[in-house]
Order: sequence, then structure tokens, then C-alpha cells
Amino acid sequence: MNEEKVFCTYCGKEAEWVENKEIYGRNYGKSYMCWLCRDCEAFVGCHNNTKRPLGTFANRELRSLRKQVHLYIDQFWKSGQLKRAWVYSRVSKELGFQYHTGESTIETCKKVLALPYEFFDPKPKKISPVIGRDEVAKFHNFVDGDD
Repeated sequence: MNEEKVFCTYCGKEAEWVENKEIYGRNYGKSYMCWLCRDCEAFVGCHNNTKRPLGTFANRELRSLRKQVHLYIDQFWKSGQLKRAWVYSRVSKELGFQYHTGESTIETCKKVLALPYEFFDPKPKKISPVIGRDEVAKFHNFVDGDD
């Protein structure tokens, strides 16, 4: 029988297929199986308790950023004012690739977190700036003493 092997994307070592109680102390969710790298403490959940990963391995820093991303962008569709598919397609279009939080890198998470609230407005308002970019640059040069 061909045993599936999955390797940690951080250290390259073989990961273990375990119940998520190994991480949380008890099993969470209907799908509680995950791939775990004990050396890196990186892990990735699996689809419906299969060995198929939901996304990519995430260490503590990346997991924290992914949680922040979900808190930020999920508010736009969980409020009921926007469709989930619209929010994710808008982010995908901005990034230039099909976006999935579970596959995000640190850099991608930071880009998504930098998107302004107005980005998620389906009917953006045309607002004329009071001052243009040139005036802002002149102001910064004056304040910094470069002028």
C-alpha cells in the first residue's frame, strides 16, 4: 500500500497526520485531522478528515496573520451586506491570483490587511481630493526641511 507522505514547508521534515487535539488539547470541528510538524509547530488542517490539506502549512506568525485577515475581510460578508464570493473575488482581482486565506503567505496577508475599508464598497463614491499628490509632496518637503 502506498502511504502518503507530506513534508513541512518550513523545515522539510516529514509531517505527522494527527487529530487536532495534539495542538488544542481537544478535537475541534467536524474535520479534526491535520498535518503537524512537531519541530516547527507548523500545521495545516485537512478536508473532511481526509489526508488532503485545506491550505498550506502555517507557523505561529502566519496563523496569527491569517486570523487577522479573516477578522478583517469576513466582517464585510458576515454582516449580510455583501456576498462572500464578491469579497473574495475582489481581493483575488486586486492581488492578481485566486485568493484563499488558507494558502496565504505572510506577504499576502499583509497586503490584504492593508486594503482600506473603501476597497470593499461595491459602489465607490467619486471624491475629488481637496489637495493633490503634488501639494502633499510639497508639504512633506517643507515640513522635512527639504524645500
